[in-house]
Amino acid sequence: MLKVLIIDDEEKVCRLIQCLIDWESLGLYIAGICHDGLLALDMVKETSPDIIITDIRMPGCDGLTLIRAAKEFNPGIHFIIISGYGQFDYAQRAIQYGVSDYILKPIKEKDLKATLVSIVEKHQSMESHRQQDEAIRNELNSTQERIKSNFINDLILNPQIIQAFHSIEDINRTYYTNFKESAFTLLCIYLDTPDENGRTIVSDFLVNKAAGIIDSETGQYHDCSMTVSGGYIYCLVNDNEEQLSHIYQTSKSIRGALLSLKEIFPELHVILLQSSIKHTFAEITDCFGEIESALCEKVLSGSDAIYSYSRIPKCKSHVSDFITPSFRSQYLSYAETFQYEKLQEFLSDLANRLVLLDAVTGAFIRRVYNEIVTLFLFCLNQHKINVSSDELTDKWNTCFLSFTSVYDLFSYLAEEQCALLQDWKSHKKKAQSKAVLMAKQYINGHYEQSLTLEQIGQVVGLNASYFSNIFKKETGSSFIEYLTDVRIQNAKDLLTETDLEIIEISERTGFHDLKYFIRCFRKTTGMTPAAYRKLFS
Repeated sequence: MLKVLIIDDEEKVCRLIQCLIDWESLGLYIAGICHDGLLALDMVKETSPDIIITDIRMPGCDGLTLIRAAKEFNPGIHFIIISGYGQFDYAQRAIQYGVSDYILKPIKEKDLKATLVSIVEKHQSMESHRQQDEAIRNELNSTQERIKSNFINDLILNPQIIQAFHSIEDINRTYYTNFKESAFTLLCIYLDTPDENGRTIVSDFLVNKAAGIIDSETGQYHDCSMTVSGGYIYCLVNDNEEQLSHIYQTSKSIRGALLSLKEIFPELHVILLQSSIKHTFAEITDCFGEIESALCEKVLSGSDAIYSYSRIPKCKSHVSDFITPSFRSQYLSYAETFQYEKLQEFLSDLANRLVLLDAVTGAFIRRVYNEIVTLFLFCLNQHKINVSSDELTDKWNTCFLSFTSVYDLFSYLAEEQCALLQDWKSHKKKAQSKAVLMAKQYINGHYEQSLTLEQIGQVVGLNASYFSNIFKKETGSSFIEYLTDVRIQNAKDLLTETDLEIIEISERTGFHDLKYFIRCFRKTTGMTPAAYRKLFS
């Protein structure tokens, strides 16, 4: 409802005005009545009226002065002036000050009501337009914010999109950002609760809460673009390098605010990741790889931490120091002969050696972990086990990020692999015979030698012809095909892990004719050994 202030030195005039109108029916109420012109302005400031009904002239107060002063206080006040005959000069001057109307004494109900109705309708129309304008502005702001957040989403889906922009102004025009050509860093927050059944509901609440905290804490920087993707909250921060040098302290503030939610969610874990500072917009895509590397630190140091890529030590070790040819051979031997306890002990020993490594990083642990996954998939493929390699890889890659212990990680992987092998063994209608297993183990250990069917037959105690038939039947590959596959696989390892000449690699893997080696390698991989080394080294 609109507030009305009545000002007149005659009390009977004020009572008349008060009684003439059904104020509530018009959406009005009387906020005050003043009989003293000298006190009128104070009451205006005290009540903040929307409408003032005042005499044009009162003892001790010039009505024009009151109008001017009140308009300075609130330009939106509507004035209705009461004037008598002989006061037209005052009334005309008052109208010049923007009063809504003037009414001659004696005051008539229909005149006052008509003026009030006109003011109310005008106010309602203005309010309606204001609300429409505000709704449009809000919708525009909301749309611009969504477009702004799409910048990070687009970079996640297609990092190459950054190449389509020739300047920071191009990005600003496309995504409604306000970036300046200075420095960037990427923050990423992951909120984790172990209660899988309640995770979806809790995550929605936490993500919204976290987004508000991040928005507040990063408000000090020049510009930020924030989005939620895959359960992670990403915030790209832009400012000069001096300002961004304080980003770690900002990260601590964000984490501290989020950890206060443990009062509601005792099992909540907060992981905050931070990329290094980039000095051009073209380098922004590098931030995402750094965030992923930083997240891998969780497997070494646990949750409830800040992992800054710039603070992660540089690991000097190589995967090939651990996944050696002899390691591969022993691992495959345990897997193929279903020695589950041996396989678990083998991977447990690997985990122990990794943890004791100087300057080990989570990213290095992940590379070793991925090699074990690849080795297992090779084993499945060799045995023609029908599983989806992509689904299995995605599952194990996702699981990696849920562990806070290297021992638990490799124990889980060993259990998963043993379970798959056991399931395959139980349901396989035609299990490989002992002779075929012995032959494959012998081939894996002597592939560099000139092997023949006759030699393998003697090793397994079968004649060459019979052995050839059962080997083909049970593996789906001929003896020569299997031997060639093993040799090529080991050649690939030597190409990527050593600087040996290609001719020496050919000799070491049992190919004593370089041209034949290159032909077999091209047939298996689709490229020459030199091209393979260039691509994968």
